[in-house]
Amino acid sequence: MAKTFQAKIIYYTLLLISFTVFVSCSSRQKYPDTLLKAIDNFYLENHNQEALSDLHKTLALHPDKNTTQLCHIFIAASVCEDNKSDSALALLQKIDTLSISSYPDLMFWYNSIKGLILFRENKFPQAYSILDKTITNENFDIRAIALNQRIMARICISLGEYKKGVEWLACSSEHFKETRLYKSVAINHKILGRYYMTTGNYSEALKNFNLAEKGLLKSNDKLELFYIYINYLDYYLKTKDLDKAKQYANLSYTQYKGFEDNQMITLVYNNLGEIDFKQNNYLASMSYFEKTLNSSNDYFTFEFRNVNALIGMSKNFSQLKRPVDALRYARMAQSLASKSGLRQMQYEANNHLAQCYKDLGMIKQAYCYMDTSVQYLDSAFKASSLTTKALYETKVDLVRTASEMESFKQLEKKHRAILISIILALTILIVLVLIIYRLQQSRNIVLKELVKKNLKIIDEERKNSIILQNQIATKKTTRKSSDTEKSELLYNKLIYWLENEKRYIQSDLSLESIAKELTTNREYLSKAINDQNIRFHDLINKYRVEEAIQILTDTGKTNTQFKLSYIAYKVGFNSNSAFIDAFKKQTGLNPAEFRKNLYASE
Repeated sequence: MAKTFQAKIIYYTLLLISFTVFVSCSSRQKYPDTLLKAIDNFYLENHNQEALSDLHKTLALHPDKNTTQLCHIFIAASVCEDNKSDSALALLQKIDTLSISSYPDLMFWYNSIKGLILFRENKFPQAYSILDKTITNENFDIRAIALNQRIMARICISLGEYKKGVEWLACSSEHFKETRLYKSVAINHKILGRYYMTTGNYSEALKNFNLAEKGLLKSNDKLELFYIYINYLDYYLKTKDLDKAKQYANLSYTQYKGFEDNQMITLVYNNLGEIDFKQNNYLASMSYFEKTLNSSNDYFTFEFRNVNALIGMSKNFSQLKRPVDALRYARMAQSLASKSGLRQMQYEANNHLAQCYKDLGMIKQAYCYMDTSVQYLDSAFKASSLTTKALYETKVDLVRTASEMESFKQLEKKHRAILISIILALTILIVLVLIIYRLQQSRNIVLKELVKKNLKIIDEERKNSIILQNQIATKKTTRKSSDTEKSELLYNKLIYWLENEKRYIQSDLSLESIAKELTTNREYLSKAINDQNIRFHDLINKYRVEEAIQILTDTGKTNTQFKLSYIAYKVGFNSNSAFIDAFKKQTGLNPAEFRKNLYASE
């Protein structure tokens, strides 16, 4: 009887201790309800403003350090999903990772959000590496793991690793189903539909779009419904059902009205313009492309859609047998694309510009821009290959680290594990050196070709200038001359004045001073320049840059040994920085790169 009583005492004592430990652990991990609600809203997707509101409420209560850190992590997450990934990254960098390193749950969320932000910044290898560390532990938050797996899927699909991407997407959907986040499952179907459309499996693409639409209609998420309609629109464009495409374009336009977002409306206008172009409705198509350009408050904010709209305008003019106007818009597209730094966009713009020159019979210029477009396409392919390679190297590095950790647990295999690790590290190092060497070689080739092309273009422009000056000498305006003819003649007089005695190297040139020299007024001169689709300062800088190139290429003199700052002053620039900016804008290289590759190519 006594033994039974003692056994009960021991049993209840152990039970009490276990309960106490459980309560203690729970209390350490417990966060305020407002913070938990904010996290719930974040993983509901497209509820970022609600999440931010609850996060700021939590911070206003002056919580403990861990709660504060977690609030800041999810503030960065919400800002990121509000299309401000650069600001989100800056916020995340303020987190004291050393102070949270001993808290697994905080580190889990920190790595999850950092991976998300890096993905939005198109830093795919870094994002994949970080997220891969989070998905092995399901003790923290299944929703976060599901979202991380979706991001990893999108990275793999973007890099051509389709099979792995589809596998990650399936895992993500299963985890979303576990947590009853069916809208997130629908979004996964949308992503899967895009993949199937990319690979040409249109039946599976439509099947997944239908599943996505069904789930999104239940959740009544209008933003996601807008994008599913855009996906339907793309699908019917690719399958050449233009009537259906227009139907979904109108649906997406109706859906957009609740948001009044410029990015969304430019997407709609671009698609409507493309549909009308394919239906040979050229004037209607041009109207939509003009709306795209007018919808951008900042002309350079939506480079891709603006470049696409400019190319669309050019194609319409080509179909309307107006090649000069087609060339003008093609040049604008190429100029905007060159500022974007996106190789694929630069390829498309240069390729179309080459076609416009070909239509005008200007074969040399057509060849020059076609060659440039091929180089941009090749460069884009190499960049993609390099990113894929980096992803593989990241995975190899993770495997090596795991192997080394295992060797500490199995002391009898220590020496063999170290040897394998050294060989693997040396292999990776050799591969990296080879990749860097090949990349540098490719870059040098591109730079040399850019130098040659700029010299060709300048040579062509000089020949054209001689012809133009001969025409100016015989051409005069009359009362019957149109405003366009008068404007063109005034512009040609300006060119003649600038080129005569190289007046463009005067550092104090202004519209007012030149207008007086040409016996006209500032407004007429400004209009004449603008009619040629160029700004006054860009025109002057163009001549100054060409003069600098003349100095750099004059191997018969010691001018090539002058400092770049002296050359800048000599050709009329007031500062070295203005010279470098103008030079790079016109040639695609800075003066130092131009000089280096000029002599390297000889």
